[in-house]
Amino acid sequence: MKKVNLSIFIVVAIHFQSKAQFMEPNFINNDTDIYSASFIAEWGGDTASIETFTIVGNHLFGKAIHLYPEPHLRQFNYYFNPDGSIRTMDIVFLDLANTSIPLKTKSGFLPYRIKMNSSNEVVDFRMVDKEGEKQFTHLSKRMDFFGGWTPIFGQWQWLTDLMIKGKLNRELKFLNYVIGDYNLEMTKLEGNVVIFDSDITAPITFYLDQKHKIKKINAIGSPWNYIIERHEPIDLEKYCKQFSKKKVIGDPSPHEKVDIEISDCRISIDYGRPSKRGREIFGSVVPFGKIWRTGAGSPTILSTTKDLSFNGVIIPKGHYNLFTKPDRDKWKLIFNAEKEAWGSAYRKEFDFASVDMVSKKTKEVVEKFTIEIIQKEVNGGILQLSWDKTIATIEFEIRN
Repeated sequence: MKKVNLSIFIVVAIHFQSKAQFMEPNFINNDTDIYSASFIAEWGGDTASIETFTIVGNHLFGKAIHLYPEPHLRQFNYYFNPDGSIRTMDIVFLDLANTSIPLKTKSGFLPYRIKMNSSNEVVDFRMVDKEGEKQFTHLSKRMDFFGGWTPIFGQWQWLTDLMIKGKLNRELKFLNYVIGDYNLEMTKLEGNVVIFDSDITAPITFYLDQKHKIKKINAIGSPWNYIIERHEPIDLEKYCKQFSKKKVIGDPSPHEKVDIEISDCRISIDYGRPSKRGREIFGSVVPFGKIWRTGAGSPTILSTTKDLSFNGVIIPKGHYNLFTKPDRDKWKLIFNAEKEAWGSAYRKEFDFASVDMVSKKTKEVVEKFTIEIIQKEVNGGILQLSWDKTIATIEFEIRN
């Protein structure tokens, strides 16, 4: 019987096996510069959040402790496209007392996990909570910033790096799987100052150091209302159990409901009450000539069981988002009919009507933004908005 040289087959087999096991990588990004830092966010003198993050090339990852809307730890991973937009995102919500297990939300607002993948002009979110996996799909060309209860602060450093390198896209998008997508702008001013602005939030100011890294963020007046300062990288594991025992830092602009009955008409207004905290409000925190949500947090909502007349303009019974446009001498009150609006998101196409309000300066300071419905006559009253040293009013009648 003829002998077969098995060495040839063995060499060939090893050759194919080695090629399968040792494939050459496809380099998507070869930038290996590493930047790590922590951000500490405060409101009212209390620490509300600590985040430690790292940026390596096109990868942002890290952990964050948050006390709002309830104490929890987030572990996050982002990968970015060559144009700077977010390609994939993965955020896991963990229990501060035991960071090896998922958070069991008490507030009902936080999930176990949020994942996102963006490709072919589709932004696909997968959210897992106690009810299971849920999909949210947005037809958007890109996502540059993911916002929510409290954002991942490292996103701001990534966008700032792009701006400094001259690689920032002109068509930026702020996106959230619940509230949709909104235009986003970043502007560099003199003195290493950057303004982050969008259709859904008041302007946020970044202060940069000489190496163009963020050293301080002023987010007062935004949905998050924090002062954020940079710190050397902090080991968050040392603080998890300590923060798990802390009380929930609630909404810095807690909601209140004004409720009154006039001539068998029930009128109520639900609104967030931000505080002055030593700031100049109108013309500064609330700019003149721009649309304001008339409060803070979720939209200010007026409900009425009968038709109302403001300056002769009839507002049918129902529910309306109240926006205002403050100015030096007079305000404009806007009744917006969009359902399930979010925060400061304002969509003009849903405006039902607008009327002028009278405004005046006062000597006494009103610390917390206040809305009052004052009965004036048997069949009417005054809607009054007060904050800082400004009062805006308008009379109304109930239509029977």
